[in-house]
Amino acid sequence: MVVQRLREMEETGLVTREVVSDRPIAVTYTITEFGKTALSFLEELKNWVENTRFRLLYSPNTPMVEQVETVRLENQSLRELLVK
Repeated sequence: MVVQRLREMEETGLVTREVVSDRPIAVTYTITEFGKTALSFLEELKNWVENTRFRLLYSPNTPMVEQVETVRLENQSLRELLVK
């Protein structure tokens, strides 16, 4: 999965890939000047997520909260069955 994402980033010009050695294979990835243009946007996005994560994760109207509650209920039911 990580290799696939890195290859996609290489194809779009966000990073460059350099093979350092063949045996064992060693590869380094370096961010390009074009890739650096996204850093300020990504920093802003990171800050926004950090500042709003509680609201995003625990708002009663967030679908993810409903899914987590469902999983909790299912796990609780499973625990009750196992304990009996």
